[in-house]
Amino acid sequence: MDNLNFLYQFMGTDFIDRYTTVPQLIGILGYFVGISAFLQRRDNVFRWQLTIVKFI
Repeated sequence: MDNLNFLYQFMGTDFIDRYTTVPQLIGILGYFVGISAFLQRRDNVFRWQLTIVKFI
């Protein structure tokens, strides 16, 4: 817990407000869609999810 407090003090209280912008959230969404694509067992779903990641 001490490490988390140190990081919180190091980054400041407005760290989340500064770095959670719309493009960053879209990138995180693309990252999770990409991860879920490789967990698929069906080829068609895999291909569609990779296509979605490409457009994101």
